[in-house]
Parts: sequence; structure tokens; C-alpha cells
Amino acid sequence: MARKPKPKPSFFKVLIGNFTPRLRLPALFVLNYGEILPENVTLTTNSGKSWNVKLELDEGEHYFSQGWVKFAEDLDLKMGTFLLFQLVDNSTFNVLAYGLSGCEMEFEDGESQTDDAEPEEVPLRRSARNVKGKQPVYSLKKEAWTICDHKPESSAETTNPQFYLTLKEHHRYRVTLYKEFATETGLAYKKAVVLEDPHGRYWSVALHWAKTRWFKLEMASGWSEFRKANRLAFGDTCSFEFIPSKNVIRVTEIEHEN
Repeated sequence: MARKPKPKPSFFKVLIGNFTPRLRLPALFVLNYGEILPENVTLTTNSGKSWNVKLELDEGEHYFSQGWVKFAEDLDLKMGTFLLFQLVDNSTFNVLAYGLSGCEMEFEDGESQTDDAEPEEVPLRRSARNVKGKQPVYSLKKEAWTICDHKPESSAETTNPQFYLTLKEHHRYRVTLYKEFATETGLAYKKAVVLEDPHGRYWSVALHWAKTRWFKLEMASGWSEFRKANRLAFGDTCSFEFIPSKNVIRVTEIEHEN
């Protein structure tokens, strides 16, 4: 029996914050493959065009630096874009880009790209009723989630997809996204999401499909760091609001009245 080809080393980045001047490589990727990487590497896309980019070491972190600005500008990369870097040889990364629709971006002559429109089955508009036509899709069932008994009076009215969650011990490392929320926002088709905290900071969090017969999409790697940095404790209630214009989930702690 023929052996399966060994997968190419790879890592992903969700573009958040000020990503244009340079882009940091994940520490674990550098730890595993840094010894084979030269000072100058080549980035290629599905257009066939390539860019020469320098690898820079700064305070223990490795970055794509000189040449990265031109790469980002030529491809018109925007916040929220998902990039997958595949190391095809010792000095060349093949870069796959996924736009806000969740579809792979196609680049023409390395200068322009088209981002497919949102799939019709995953609209970003909030639906008025669910498939049974009985209630709004975000009237979350209490038996399915640990949520507030009612919408907190202190929260502002919004038409964006939103749910409320009281953090428990099992939310230490993961948070499960409700099925209708994940489908309506398009997150059911993505590998990562960006969270926005109350201070306006952005955090990349991986999405993980749990191996179960039921729908179970979880915010996994990155959630624990977000929770700790924002000092969210078990028993705190938070709102998770999807902001379509930014393609992020805004997380806000709800103040309880005494």
C-alpha cells in the first residue's frame, strides 16, 4: 500500500490590527521549522506571481518584514482576511487567501482579486423567523445553552446576530457556538474568527468542529487567552454580538444590577 504524502508544513493568520508593516510568524511554527528558513523567502499565490520577503528577528519574534508591505498592498489585503501559508520548499511559501465570504480569493496577474459574494444559504442579514416560522432565530433555548433568563435591560437594542452566555467552568478553554448563530453569520464555514474586546483590541480565535453526530462548532485555541486578558471570571455574563461590517464578534461583559 502506497504511503500517503506527508503534509506540507503550514500555519494560518487572520489579519487583525495593524498588519500592513509586517506580519508575525507563529512561535511554534518557527520552533519546528525555523532552522531551515533562510533570511529571505518567496511568497507565491494562485496567480503565479511571487514576492521576495525578508524574515526579521525582533525581540525573539520572527516577522515577514521588508517586501511584506508590497505583498499586502498588491493583494489589497483587508482586516479579517484569512491567510494560509504552506511551506512548499525551504524558502517558498504558497499563500492561500480567504475573504469575508469564506471563499478562496482568486488573484489575476498578482494584482487584482475577486472575492466571491456571500453564499445565498448563509445570509448576513438577521432572519425574522427560523425554519419553523415560529420564533426569531436568536431566541436561544435555555436548555441548549447556559444563558440569561431574559435579555439584560442594560444592553442596547441591536439587529445584529447576538447571544448571551454565563461563563461556567467548562468554558475555560472552549465556547460552543449556537447552530443558528454560526450559520447565520457564516462562521459555520470558517476556520477562525476575530473577537473584539471592550478596549477595541482584536484577537484571533480558531474554530473547531467537535467530533459528534450533533452540530458542535467551538471557539477553541485563542479563547482562553482572550478570557484571561479581559479578566472574565466564571459566573460573568457576556454578550457575543456579530458585527458584519468588521466581520468580528464583539464580546462585552454585562454588568449585573445589585
